[in-house]
Amino acid sequence: MKLVCSDFLGNWCIERQIEDFLTQQTGTFFGDAIIVARDRDWVYSETGTLSFNNRTPLKSERRYLWSPTAAGFDIHFDDSRFFHSFDLPIEADGGKCSTAHHWCDPDDYNVQYDLNRFPDWSSLWQVTGPRKLYKMISKYKPRPDVG
Repeated sequence: MKLVCSDFLGNWCIERQIEDFLTQQTGTFFGDAIIVARDRDWVYSETGTLSFNNRTPLKSERRYLWSPTAAGFDIHFDDSRFFHSFDLPIEADGGKCSTAHHWCDPDDYNVQYDLNRFPDWSSLWQVTGPRKLYKMISKYKPRPDVG
């Protein structure tokens, strides 16, 4: 099955694991994301609960703009600054993974999107910098329709 941009529209459950190697802390995020088409840019919004070790859980939210392209998506922060491009893999390449990179001086962000089990999919972020060294895995599953 070849993926198309519209396959990502809808509601998703998210489970995220964070390993901060500098502070020796681990964190989890459990929540929901929705991707909604709005003109040329689509809105990705997530909400949930973020917990680190034995600290009080915090409500967490983030938004991005996903712009569909011929190859996949250009992802922007919600203030329209460019973040990275996310190409949908072509089945003939033997695997359904896509990589991207974002440099935010002095930090380096690398991501791999794993789409091999779509509609279940994941992203693996590895971040390095003078004050950052962490890995973050986000697993997405379609939110079952309720009702």
